[in-house]
Amino acid sequence: MQARVKWVEGLTFLGESASGHQVLMDGNAGDKAPSPMEMVLMSVGGCSAIDVVSILQKGRHDVRDCEVKLTSERREEAPRVFTHINLHFIVSGKGLGDKAVERAVDLSADKYCSVALMLGKAASVTHSFEVREVPNGMWRGGLILPAPVRCRLATQSFCLPAAAAPAVP
Repeated sequence: MQARVKWVEGLTFLGESASGHQVLMDGNAGDKAPSPMEMVLMSVGGCSAIDVVSILQKGRHDVRDCEVKLTSERREEAPRVFTHINLHFIVSGKGLGDKAVERAVDLSADKYCSVALMLGKAASVTHSFEVREVPNGMWRGGLILPAPVRCRLATQSFCLPAAAAPAVP
């Protein structure tokens, strides 16, 4: 894996991955963009959430939404490394059981999430979760929409009713 980080101005830097994606980082307490430590925290949440959703989908569970709320503690003195990180999953779906979500979270924590496993070498990393039943309709980004719906783009955070949405090739 390779990446590049280039100074933009002040303490703002632009990171670019080998796949061509870019992200800003800011060393001024996140004034213009997330700080590198905020990005590490978001990275562990993203890595583990990807695992949890993927595991649930592969198990044919009707998962509709997954959010990870992260809390952390850091050393007071330099280096200000993480000493504790908790990932709290809020997983919503139809007929999701606690056991299925617990299994997915455990597999991510113990086997699949490289970021959490790496951070666990230096900090205490804990996981918790809650399961929310979704009423009839489509759950997307905190909105309940009447089914059927068709998402315009996978990267958009909303869906439109099927009649209003253009077909996705």
